[in-house]
Amino acid sequence: MSGDMAGLGALEAVERYLVARRAAKPSAHTVAAYRRDLRGVLGCVARARGCALDEVGLAELDAGVLRGAFAEFAAERAASSVVRAWSTWNGFFGFWVSERVVAGNPMPAVPRPRVRPSGPKPLMGEDTPERLLEALARGARRARDRGRSGIWRCWRWRC
Repeated sequence: MSGDMAGLGALEAVERYLVARRAAKPSAHTVAAYRRDLRGVLGCVARARGCALDEVGLAELDAGVLRGAFAEFAAERAASSVVRAWSTWNGFFGFWVSERVVAGNPMPAVPRPRVRPSGPKPLMGEDTPERLLEALARGARRARDRGRSGIWRCWRWRC
């Protein structure tokens, strides 16, 4: 860890990371989700260590500690929420590695759940067929133009 940041607290590191993320112009909801995910896992670390949240240091967050914290964090959450938190933590450590404050990113050693890709959402409602027919009658936009070759050209130009 860099000399001037050796005693950096994890909560302070979270807030500094969130300030640095402002350049990417995330929405307020995104920033709130990042903060919730980072503080939620830090809460699990603090409970495991028997200390207050503000007593956890950035230097203490190694792979073993984070594996245990993520196991506790995942117990009451959906897989997609755990994956989102894992991604947030991965970005957090990526930032601190690039700032040369920590030597490496421990997140590859922390398991993350696999989330199946979601399928198409069904059309809902009793009036769906009528709404589709009305949209067609109004001249709803056609399929994408795939260029002027092959079957797409024939469809578009009615060959």
